Amino acid sequence: MVLDHQFVGSRRLSVQESWAEDERLLALQSLHILDTPPEPAFEQIVGITRRLFKVPMVAVSLIDRDRQWFKARCGIEVSETERSVSFCTHAIASSDAVFCVPDATRDALFADNPLVTGAPHIRFYAGAVLRAPEGAPIGTLCIIDSRPRPALGEEDRQALQDLAALASDELALRATARALEVELKKIERTRLQLETANAALKRMNDRHRRDLEAAAAIQRGNLPPALLTLPGLTIAGLHVPSQELSGDMFGYGRFDETSSFFWIGDIAGHGTEAALRSMTLSKIIANNMKPGGGYSPPKDPVAFLDQINRMMLWPDESSSYFTLLYGLIEDDAEAVRLAFAGAPAPLVLRAGAEPELIEGSGLPLGLFAEVTHEEVVVPLSRGARLLVYSDGLVDNRDEAGRPFGEQRLADWLVATRNRPAARALGALDGLLLDWSGGRSPDDDMAAILIERN
Repeated sequence: MVLDHQFVGSRRLSVQESWAEDERLLALQSLHILDTPPEPAFEQIVGITRRLFKVPMVAVSLIDRDRQWFKARCGIEVSETERSVSFCTHAIASSDAVFCVPDATRDALFADNPLVTGAPHIRFYAGAVLRAPEGAPIGTLCIIDSRPRPALGEEDRQALQDLAALASDELALRATARALEVELKKIERTRLQLETANAALKRMNDRHRRDLEAAAAIQRGNLPPALLTLPGLTIAGLHVPSQELSGDMFGYGRFDETSSFFWIGDIAGHGTEAALRSMTLSKIIANNMKPGGGYSPPKDPVAFLDQINRMMLWPDESSSYFTLLYGLIEDDAEAVRLAFAGAPAPLVLRAGAEPELIEGSGLPLGLFAEVTHEEVVVPLSRGARLLVYSDGLVDNRDEAGRPFGEQRLADWLVATRNRPAARALGALDGLLLDWSGGRSPDDDMAAILIERN
């Protein structure tokens, strides 16, 4: 093992020369990911990372020969920069599991960097390495702030490494999917040469379609009524799958004689597997809410998330996880108690006020046996509306690749404040369809609109 020791400010680096640059670049190029369009899986990881660390800038950065290119980003205007000014170049060369720069203006290596002296005025940087399936360091999941911050503690370093590992898993899954796609094309060419197989294949396709339609009908049956009136509340729901089946689900109803509940969940991934997991989640929560069901659901929203996490833990599948937001509203309290597990920030609209984002922290569920979440109490007086939603809604893109975004969602909430809840969500459905140019969304979308009567 050859180590090259370098001194940078007060930080000593040990660089293991185990990956030649041409081998590293070959591993990156073999993924065929550079200059590809945005993909929901990476966008979701970036969004979760931003909410967890509360930083303005996050990116999945890939280091090419002469540039760094961002597969996913938030708070960063450009899609790539020159490699010569890249912090991530140093991160992939470092033996540190997480490369951290608390204040770039005080670091001899970065003080004169144009990204420090000019926009975006980087001060704090931390990057965890992304690796190709064969282990080559090809980029980072990095968090950036324009203000100095303390060096990450051990728990935050581990969290950033875990999220980077999820991004690396997605890269590996993407490479596998591409390899499978190549093989499927070969199979298709063979199929076309076998005329006698056409009839059998058609029967199989017809049966598959019927199965998907039947499964989709079952999944729709697990949804609550599109409009539900509860004591002091009106709740409406919107569910838009990107395919026949959806990884997004939600529910709402009475918790007990004095309170109501609601939840919205988003299973990572798409298709049949994600749909089966979302239906499992829906059934578990529904059984929890049945009086005398034997589950004894806790009234504390955080404790409820812990209970669901234990029931849905998949320890042998590290890339399987889901986000969840759970809320509880007491009949005699003009407030809602929320618990977050990686879910997007809801919007609340109160009488005579502008929409407000409600931030909360907490890791997604289904990954770790022990997770920490926080409860957020949000005032919800008469006439106020609360919108909770999955990230596919704000990430819905138009033909130019622009996301729908939180601001357009807030504008819709204001514009429909005097419409009944169900009609307001109907208008949102039409608005999203117009935004995507009539195309099916790239990701599943779900939303719940709650009005305090």
